[in-house]
Amino acid sequence: MLHGGAFVIGSPRTHRVLAAHLATAVGAPVSVLHYRRAPEAPWPAAVDDAHAAYRQLSSGVPTAVFGDSAGGALALLLALRLRDSGAPQPAALALVSPTTDLTLETSGAYRGRDPVVRRGWLRQGVGSFVGTGDAAALSPLSADLRGLAPVLVQVADGERLEAEGVQLADRLRAVGGDVELEVLPSVWHDVHLLAHLLPEAATALRRIGAWLAARLGTGTGTD
Repeated sequence: MLHGGAFVIGSPRTHRVLAAHLATAVGAPVSVLHYRRAPEAPWPAAVDDAHAAYRQLSSGVPTAVFGDSAGGALALLLALRLRDSGAPQPAALALVSPTTDLTLETSGAYRGRDPVVRRGWLRQGVGSFVGTGDAAALSPLSADLRGLAPVLVQVADGERLEAEGVQLADRLRAVGGDVELEVLPSVWHDVHLLAHLLPEAATALRRIGAWLAARLGTGTGTD
């Protein structure tokens, strides 16, 4: 699991409840990576850490990657790096409200009210992650998305990052990718963190677990 937090906060501690629920839903262990965060460690530090951890964890074992929010961007950047290096893809990528446009043009067009993701916070976090890099070149939404693992995208209806998730699914389909998109009604960004409190969050997470279980062959995921 690659945790969210606008690239600047978050840790295995903030995501341990989510990880426990996901492990139960998938029927397999879940590891939460404590990757280096911006601004002290901008790109490519977090992707380097994700790559190193994935190589270790996936040795001889079917492995999927889950990422929420900023973690969704890291999951995609990891998959792109693996593809470009000729390494095998993960068994699957499960992405919750992924940040995919690091130029902020897509989220900048948002005109609703998001109680979780504020534009200033997003700008600060993404800018800290990109550092001196090229935001457009680093954006998964602008990348060649051919040859990636099967992808599940879940976004909340009306959240600031909904359009980025929907556009990602559209672009994956356009290049023949195996992708499923779910738009969750009446919830908010990364509601999955409250799976222990909200039935809607628990249900969404169980659907992710069943989808991952089918691709990992654990056979115990429940919908």
